[in-house]
Amino acid sequence: MVTLLTLLAYAMTVFILGFMAWEHLRGKTDALSIRNFGLLGYVMFMIVSAPMAFTQFPGNPYNLSNPQSTGAKYMAWAVVFLGVFLITYRMGFGVPRLVKLLPKPKSRPGDATVFAMAVVMSGIAFPMLFSVMVPYIGTLSGWVGTSLCAVSAGMVGWVWSKRLFNPVIAIPAIIIVAFDFVLAQWGEFGRRSMVTVGAAFIWGMYYGNFRYLAPTQQALRVALFTIPPVLVIGLYSSVRDSTEAKAGKTFSKAFAQGNALDGLSEATAQNAANIGMWVMEQQSLDRIEHRHLFSIQYFFLHPVPRALFPRVGLEKPWPLSTMTADLANRRGVKSGRLGITNPAGVIGNASVEGGFYALIVYAFVGALLLRFLDDLVQSDVLNPLLVLPPASALGQTLGLARGEVPVFAFMMVFSTVATIIVMVFVGKVIDRVAPQLANTDLDGASDDWGDEFEDYGDWDAGHHERADRSHA
Repeated sequence: MVTLLTLLAYAMTVFILGFMAWEHLRGKTDALSIRNFGLLGYVMFMIVSAPMAFTQFPGNPYNLSNPQSTGAKYMAWAVVFLGVFLITYRMGFGVPRLVKLLPKPKSRPGDATVFAMAVVMSGIAFPMLFSVMVPYIGTLSGWVGTSLCAVSAGMVGWVWSKRLFNPVIAIPAIIIVAFDFVLAQWGEFGRRSMVTVGAAFIWGMYYGNFRYLAPTQQALRVALFTIPPVLVIGLYSSVRDSTEAKAGKTFSKAFAQGNALDGLSEATAQNAANIGMWVMEQQSLDRIEHRHLFSIQYFFLHPVPRALFPRVGLEKPWPLSTMTADLANRRGVKSGRLGITNPAGVIGNASVEGGFYALIVYAFVGALLLRFLDDLVQSDVLNPLLVLPPASALGQTLGLARGEVPVFAFMMVFSTVATIIVMVFVGKVIDRVAPQLANTDLDGASDDWGDEFEDYGDWDAGHHERADRSHA
C-alpha cells in the first residue's frame, strides 16, 4: 500500500507539471501565472512531501498511528481537491465578468517612468519596514513595504528584460534588486520575503519581454535569471538562525559559510503533508475542535487587531497552525501563539473545518481567487500597473496550499490592492514632477517587445491570441 501511495504522489506530480507545460505550449495559459505558482506550491508542499509521512521516524512528533489508511484518505482527498480546483479555475464562474467591470488604471507608463518608479518604490518601502512602530499599523505597513520591494524588483525586471546587454540599465538594475532583496528580508527569519522579491523580479522580466519569445528561449532566459535568487535563498536557508536574523548577520554568514544545496533541500523538504495527515487522525479521535469553514472566517478576522476583541466580550480565535505544536507536545518548542507555527496545509485544515465538504469549498474558493488575479493580469498584459501588483505576494501564492491558508490568501488580496494604489499614485506624481520621462527613450531602442525578436513574432501572435481567447 505504501508503495502504491508513493507512486500515486509521484504520478500526481508528473501530471500537474506536465499539465502546466502542455497548457502553456498550446497557448492556453502563460508559463508564469498565479495559478501555476499556486499549483507548484501544491505539488511541493502537499504532494511531493507526502511519502515521507508513510514511514515512522524516531523523534517525529507527527508520526501516524495508521500510515496506510490515513495516507490513502489523504491522497484521495488530494486528487479530489486538484480536480475541483482545475475545473473551477477553467469555468471561472463569473470571475471574468467581474474583472471586466472593475475600474483599472488605463495609462501605460513608459520604461523610463517604470524604472524611476522602481527607485521610488524602494525608497517608500524603507521607512514602511523600519520606521512605523505603531501597533498593528506597523504590521500593515510592513506587509506593504515588502510588497513594494517585490514590485520594485518586478519593475526593474520589466525594463531590463528588453535591453539585457545594456550596462547602463543592467548595473543599476542589479543594485536595485539586491537592495530590495536585503531590505525585504532584514529582520525576518523565514524565507518568504526573499522568495516574493525574487519571484516578482522574474515575473517582471517574463511579462516585460520573455513572454513573447519562443518556448525554448523563454525557458532558457527564465532559468538563467532564476539561478541567482535561488542560490541566495539556498545559501540563506543553510545558515539562518532565529537569534541572528534580526541582527542582520545571516546574509554575511550565508555567503561566507552557506551551502546552497543544503539550504534548498531544507527549504523544499517541508512536512505540511505529514502534519495534515496527523491532524486527520487527531480529528477522527475528536482531539481537535471542529470549526466549520474556519479558514474563510479567519480570512476576514485576520486583519482585525486581537486587542479589540476583549472590548466586545470576545476572544479572537487562533488558526490551526498556532496549535499543532502544542497538540503534538513538541518538546523545546514555544507555543505556536508565541513562537513556531506548524501549518497542516489546506487538506489538513479542511479535515477539521467541515471535512470533505470543506475540501470542496476550499478548492472552489481558492481556484476563483487565483483565476481572479490571473484575469487581472490578462486584462492588460502590456500595463505594468496591472501585471506587477499580483506578483507582490508570490511568496504567499507559492505557499498558499501549505498555509496558514487564510492568512496567505488575505495577504495576496491586500498586497495586490495596496500596490495598485501606490503604483498609480507614484506614477502620477512622477508624470507631474518629471513629465519628460514619459517621452524618454532609455537606450535608443524601442520599448515594444516585438522589435528585438522579430523571428518569434509568428509563433507569438498565434500563441497569445489563443491565450487571450481562453481568458475571455
